[in-house]
Amino acid sequence: MNPMLRPMSVGEILDRTFQIYRSRFWVCIAIEATPAAIMLVLHIWDLYWWHLAGLVRPYKQPGTALWSFTVSLGYYHVTILVNAIFSAATIHMASTTVFGEPCSARTSLRFAFARWRSFLWIGVLILGIVLVGSEAVAGGLLAGVVSSMDAMGLLNEPSDVLLAFVLIVPIVAGIVLFLWLTGCCVFLLPSSAFESLRGRKALRRSWSLSREARWKIAATFLLVIVLGLTVGVGIQSAWRWLAVLIWRAWPSGHHFLGAIYLPSGHVLAALLGVLLRPLFPIAVTLFYYDQRIRKEGFDIEHMMQSAGLIPDAQFDSGAKGTFIPEGAAIEVEELGA
Repeated sequence: MNPMLRPMSVGEILDRTFQIYRSRFWVCIAIEATPAAIMLVLHIWDLYWWHLAGLVRPYKQPGTALWSFTVSLGYYHVTILVNAIFSAATIHMASTTVFGEPCSARTSLRFAFARWRSFLWIGVLILGIVLVGSEAVAGGLLAGVVSSMDAMGLLNEPSDVLLAFVLIVPIVAGIVLFLWLTGCCVFLLPSSAFESLRGRKALRRSWSLSREARWKIAATFLLVIVLGLTVGVGIQSAWRWLAVLIWRAWPSGHHFLGAIYLPSGHVLAALLGVLLRPLFPIAVTLFYYDQRIRKEGFDIEHMMQSAGLIPDAQFDSGAKGTFIPEGAAIEVEELGA
């Protein structure tokens, strides 16, 4: 029996995630290189032409932090759409590994681009429900807090501490909601990739399948974010320290150093994204099969299909070994070459 087709704890899923990541390291790198390059180009373009970070210059530090957060959030919107298709490729790669099938970056990318419209639409759904929904709630809460404090006269002479409180409470509430909605919608891509579900059907499928695992998935997502931030801060701090040493040793080269410092920071961030971004889609794939095993006996179904006891027509031709429930009234897409 396939050792990955059994119920697993969160710790086991994380362990399997890193096993798959190590075994398919260069496949992961090849898949993630393109979206990282797209976002790097956008950041460099912004650095030299758009200057989004300098469009607003608040006179207080909380306002500066809020605008920087807003710009970063705007880039995250674009990242979700760019990554939708490539995350589907990573999920396909992880699935083939689960079933012990050969897979290359080219195969997974062909699988994803053969149905790019479906996966892009899933990305739009994730963006609208998870991110924009969280932002709407956080924005409404911020407006309510500001209105209440203004009615009580607390904003007549606001302090930095008070302004920070006004900003932190809605942001924390928005982040908590964002993590919960992530857990609810996390199986949209696997449902679309392996069961050919679209739109509302994929959303209902993800909502139902994730019911008992939402906070576990959210915690895994948060862990990946914290890992990325920790490594990213460490790399950026090391690069800043190195730049200071270079400037002290070579004072006349400060113009050259200043010209490459910010672009090189974006390059380092892109490389870090290439290295860490595959982790969550791989974990999502394992959570997806884990929930199907727990709720639907998918491991038994797969064993029966492998033994020829279930007709192959009930399986998605685009992802070998992925069972489509008979109750799902859907039409299997033609994936092409």
